[in-house]
Amino acid sequence: MEKKTLQAIQTKFLAPTNCRPARIKATAAAGSITLGCDGLSDGKGEGRPWASAENHRAAAEALAHKFEWDTYGHEMWTGCLPSGDYAHVFTDGEGRGHDS
Repeated sequence: MEKKTLQAIQTKFLAPTNCRPARIKATAAAGSITLGCDGLSDGKGEGRPWASAENHRAAAEALAHKFEWDTYGHEMWTGCLPSGDYAHVFTDGEGRGHDS
């Protein structure tokens, strides 16, 4: 199997505008994907759908799938940044990064 370089993914909430609904944007050096918050929830079926780390993770997983990073058996770890954005990194399942 060809070894692909995995990249960290950052997700950010994009507030609704007059023309667009609330969204979550997932970005890596390879590119980005933006998902609408429709259908995402805070786990309770109400409230702020973007507030859930699981929704940011879903956006990161969608970007990983776009670049076929999800086919290598790596575990994705998620953490919140001081800005409220989220960072998502891949490990080998034992806490080591991809190139360890």
